[in-house]
Amino acid sequence: MNKSLEHKNVVLLTFGLVCTTLIVFTKNISDPVNEPKLLTLGLVSFCALAIFILPNIRFLFQNHRTMFVVALFSIALMLMISVTSDSPFSQNWYGVQGRNTGFLAHLGFIILTISLLTLKEIRSVDKVLAGLVVSAGVNILYCLWVLFFGDFIGWNNQYKSLLGTFGNPNFISSFLGISSSLFVTFLFWRNQRPWQYLVAVMLIFVSIYEIVLTKSIQGLILVVVAFYINVFYFVLTKFGRRIVSLVYLLFGLCLAFLGSFGANGKGPLASLLYQETFAFRKQYWLAGIEMGVRNPLTGVGLDSYGDWYRQMRTEESAVSPGVNVVTNVAHNVYIDAFANGGIFFLVIYLFPTILAFISIIKVSRRLKQFDFRFVSLVSLWSCYQLQSLISISQIGISIWGWVLSGLLIVYPKLISNQSNTNHKTVKTVIKNRVTTLTRTPMLILFSTVAVLVFSPPIIADYRWTSAYITRDATKLQASLNESFLSPSNSFRLAQAAQIFEASNLNSQAHEIALRATEFNPRNFDGWQLLYYVKNSSEVEKSLAKKMMIELDPLNPKWRELN
Repeated sequence: MNKSLEHKNVVLLTFGLVCTTLIVFTKNISDPVNEPKLLTLGLVSFCALAIFILPNIRFLFQNHRTMFVVALFSIALMLMISVTSDSPFSQNWYGVQGRNTGFLAHLGFIILTISLLTLKEIRSVDKVLAGLVVSAGVNILYCLWVLFFGDFIGWNNQYKSLLGTFGNPNFISSFLGISSSLFVTFLFWRNQRPWQYLVAVMLIFVSIYEIVLTKSIQGLILVVVAFYINVFYFVLTKFGRRIVSLVYLLFGLCLAFLGSFGANGKGPLASLLYQETFAFRKQYWLAGIEMGVRNPLTGVGLDSYGDWYRQMRTEESAVSPGVNVVTNVAHNVYIDAFANGGIFFLVIYLFPTILAFISIIKVSRRLKQFDFRFVSLVSLWSCYQLQSLISISQIGISIWGWVLSGLLIVYPKLISNQSNTNHKTVKTVIKNRVTTLTRTPMLILFSTVAVLVFSPPIIADYRWTSAYITRDATKLQASLNESFLSPSNSFRLAQAAQIFEASNLNSQAHEIALRATEFNPRNFDGWQLLYYVKNSSEVEKSLAKKMMIELDPLNPKWRELN
């Protein structure tokens, strides 16, 4: 891949990353955030497959064989998990409603990570970082607009807080904290003009202000971590004394130790860091670990944590957060991987993270001066990894975590390429011309395939929401008919049964409640609806009660039902 072609490909890739982060679509769909982001992720990843991976398969096998083989194995493993899971195949494939982090999302993440391993120009990193700056800048400006003029996106803001382009105050807090680390690195970079320092300082302060308004502490912690990492590399390259760097590193470990205690409500930092939701997350983690322990080989199914949470939670969770509080995600990316896919999936999930960490160690040991690109990648990646331990895999944020891992893995080779520029042969030039000629048809083909593969969730949601707006029972029922472009999910079936029951269309409500239990026998809501709809027989009610007790054994309410 010559410089000109790599430049064009990376610009296209970066444009896709920015679009995935920023896209929000509110017209006649119930999920304006995750379904559009899944579709955009599919487009950018399949385009990357066409222009980065397919023309460079031999290169990848020769230079990144282990990572390439692990990626292929992970795709095969996810397919096996999707087929063998007790949860519906469509749920494994597209992900659960409101998350959409099933097989397809992970396929997109893996493709993007492998694509970046084909880079040969270190300046390509600059373009990706510029894309992150654009994504952060748009979110910062959007949040400012909401504060001063009101929200122009027509969604139901149940949090009454800043949402950014992620639909949740915790997510925008995390994203602003992660992106702020890039602006912090600007402050330590010498090759800047005064106005650039001023802009960086303004962006940091505005980001912190918006993070505070979200009332989510995640972002503030990440800003502190960003400063710590940048100071570490500044000290390492400025003084060149390992003893000074080691002392500073030990200081950071002590601070992290006190911080973990503070998050648990103990120690001197408890008043600053403790939040009740952290205690809830501990219970979510324990339930996820239990799922993985009981299903060690293939887990409970991709994006299927919610189907098992009630059954796997601890007795302590009945007190806090309470028997009526449920979740469909572990609030820890790696525990989620263990719960959903088992031990092998967790190992594969950790693999790019481990390789990225090894690259950080390699480059750091040889670092003689402050490298803006490298320190930016390390700071951004570290902040992402930290938030992934206490938060959810959200497509618009996770896409950057996987991309950063890919850039860090390939970074040592990019440095080597920079110092050893080789003359290209005539054969290489001819090959590059051929690649340029075939680029556009390949992009069109793979974009078309991506739309067909990744669009069904948003198409099904659009059909359902459009029918719901009309209040026409016939259209509403027709929108639930399952097809390739309109897959079923438990959320819509449950919502439809409730609507028909409230409208005294009891036979339709009963029919859909039965469909819900057949579609996903592990979904608690389907059995609860079957018990309460008027047209259910005594036999059906008895079965529904039995299943509710089995799926939610810690809730005494179900045993008390007549």
